[in-house]
Amino acid sequence: MSSAPPVAVPSTLHRVVHRSLPVDGLRGAAIALVVLFHATVVWPTAERPPLGSLGALFQGGNIAVSTFYVISGYLVTERMLAASTRSRVWGPLVYLEQRTVRIALQVWVLLVAVLLVWRLDPTDTTSSDATIRSVLAAATFTFNTYVRDHALAARADIGPLYFLSIDVQFFVVAALVVVALARRRRLLVGIAVVALVATFWWRWQLYLDEGWFRAALTTTARMDGLLAGAAAAALLQGRPTPTWLRRHAAALAGSGLLLLAGALLSCVFVGIDGYFGLQGVVATLAATALVVGLANGASVDGPGSRVLSWRPLVVLGQASLTVFLWHMPVFQLVRRHAGGWDTLPRLLVTAVVLGAVVVVVHRAVAPVAEAVVRRVFGSRRLSRLAGGEPRPTASLPGEASGEPAGRDR
Repeated sequence: MSSAPPVAVPSTLHRVVHRSLPVDGLRGAAIALVVLFHATVVWPTAERPPLGSLGALFQGGNIAVSTFYVISGYLVTERMLAASTRSRVWGPLVYLEQRTVRIALQVWVLLVAVLLVWRLDPTDTTSSDATIRSVLAAATFTFNTYVRDHALAARADIGPLYFLSIDVQFFVVAALVVVALARRRRLLVGIAVVALVATFWWRWQLYLDEGWFRAALTTTARMDGLLAGAAAAALLQGRPTPTWLRRHAAALAGSGLLLLAGALLSCVFVGIDGYFGLQGVVATLAATALVVGLANGASVDGPGSRVLSWRPLVVLGQASLTVFLWHMPVFQLVRRHAGGWDTLPRLLVTAVVLGAVVVVVHRAVAPVAEAVVRRVFGSRRLSRLAGGEPRPTASLPGEASGEPAGRDR
């Protein structure tokens, strides 16, 4: 007599997510907002027709940055905590080193390309001193402080790299905190929450005292999304998912998505000062609710998940680190060579060049970076310490949905 097939009993243990189409889609939506935010380089505001509420799509760069930071904070902290169960000290540090190497290799390829263009393109008139200093700061992930203190000297085509500098600086400190407190989760969560509240307050004060520019480029004023994501990961990772969260994950994700959309729409009605006040607080908390809901049981058939699982958004999210790194250099190159063209031809050329660059680089550079990481960290012991076999993760622009892209990010 044949025995009945075993019944699969779903585990309620919160696990590290290795792939989530909605999270990839969220990343894709965020990188699209970043690109549109910077599109003024090739499509000046004066050339645009009245856009009404659609204008929010071109003003949501800061909302997108908060979203990226929340995803990174959640996914990277989750991975570091998982790695700490294998080795309290070396697990988080090895994982973070893997992630940083993945990101750095791709950044350095971009910087080499920038140097080549600077030497070969006569329309690039940036001084030698500004170029070398900018490239060195970007290569060492201190570009945010360099731009903050030398705004007129920094190269514009790598300006967005301040984002990665803040991310890497934060996680260097976060890794040490995880090493010290991974087994004292309540204290870890408490520290993250207190630091989050303090960051909201400090950013507003810095904005009032020194203006939006310094507030936007100071790590301690922009790490709110990273802290919010890290707090959520520390609360949930490695523990049974709370019943209420499993039941209401879809509602949590949907509410977060609606609030995030509302924060984006508000960009039409408030200036950049809004982001450093209530708008930024709402965006960070909404993105956190959305990510937590998506990572903890939100149905793929729910309306929010369906929207974010739209194939073009998912594909864009999976290539988001590449898009992030290369969009501004392409924009600046087109501006220098086609700035006098009519609007439509200029935009078409921009789209074609950026698309071609992203496809080539994403297929050629990212796999090489991954291969280097596999070779350097390829031993079974190092792999176990980092929480499993190295694989592309993404969360910065670029991290694979469960493991910050390695694109860890």
